[in-house]
Amino acid sequence: MKISESTSYPHPVLAPWSTDISGFVFSTEIICREEEKNHQVTLHCNVTLDHPDILALIQNGSATCGCFIKCQETGFRRLQRVGVPSGTHDFAPGALLGFGATEE
Repeated sequence: MKISESTSYPHPVLAPWSTDISGFVFSTEIICREEEKNHQVTLHCNVTLDHPDILALIQNGSATCGCFIKCQETGFRRLQRVGVPSGTHDFAPGALLGFGATEE
């Protein structure tokens, strides 16, 4: 299954290209760091979200915020949950390679 910006979802999606929920702020800042010695990547995400109903769903565990992580070199593919308003995830050493490569 390929997830892309043109994929339709049966529920609201918060994304810069989506108008499912308008009039509210949703933005993310994602910072990736790689420890070159053991090829361990750390992802840190800061989320700005001001929709009170969606925030309540996230706080009670009915919804989550995440990003799709894909690595061509290792075949890694996963929806990685990120914390709101911020969170950090350390991937296993070697799970993600080619960190410095350009994005598709």
